[in-house]
Amino acid sequence: MNWKDILQVIEIIAMIVGGFLISYFRTSKVVREFVAQLIADAEERFSNVEKAGAEKMAWVIAQIYEFIPAWLKPFLTTEKIQAIVQTVFDKIKAFADLQVLKLKAKYEAEIQERVNQARIYAINADALSAREATNFRDTEA
Repeated sequence: MNWKDILQVIEIIAMIVGGFLISYFRTSKVVREFVAQLIADAEERFSNVEKAGAEKMAWVIAQIYEFIPAWLKPFLTTEKIQAIVQTVFDKIKAFADLQVLKLKAKYEAEIQERVNQARIYAINADALSAREATNFRDTEA
């Protein structure tokens, strides 16, 4: 076997591995989006039920389990599906928490700006009143 043959074998292996990785990441993205949509559906479906976290999780797992081919079910147990769902939920929650913090900071900055403007108006009003009082005294005299 010469170097040309070895390089061809390495090239073929690299293409196979690359194809697998591309397929994995595309599939992984599709799965995450599907799970995220099911979580959103569960939130809407159980919106009027208090403390329904376990019910929502069970519903999402059941929906996913219906899409799994029979030959894959022994390998994808409900525990593994639950772990996947929990991971997606945690990422969604982390993103939502970050957005809430950003909105809160923006709101607090706007409030502080309004307070600062009110102080400036009050100072200007006091200065104007003092000037008017001085002018009034000067006209009285």
